[in-house]
Amino acid sequence: MLDKYVQNNIRDQEGVDFKDRAEVTSNLALLVSENKLDVSVDTLGALKKWLVQLQDHAPVVRFTFASDPTPEFLHKLVTWLRSESGQFVLIRYGVQPSLAAGCLLYTPARRYDFTLRRHLLESNQIFGEVLHRV
Repeated sequence: MLDKYVQNNIRDQEGVDFKDRAEVTSNLALLVSENKLDVSVDTLGALKKWLVQLQDHAPVVRFTFASDPTPEFLHKLVTWLRSESGQFVLIRYGVQPSLAAGCLLYTPARRYDFTLRRHLLESNQIFGEVLHRV
């Protein structure tokens, strides 16, 4: 990363308009280019420090879905969670098809079950009554 910074400074001094970007993931590269962000050693160092602090202190909420959620759904979910909690929340998710429908939610303190499977298992009495009548 420092090599790229030095190379870019030399290119500036030589009047070369080409700048080599720091090695970042494709999503981050897209974010940088679309928003015309400064990708210098100083700003990347500050970003790294902030991300490490966020990882160490932000609450982690984990979801397990019955099927793979769409990116639009995940965006809405993350936006809602962050607005309702008033803080940054790290979201992790996985997929477990045996849930049938719905999701499991794990917070640092509790587990919530919003699955069709749980609903059906809790409805044994209703199913028993219907089967008895039939």
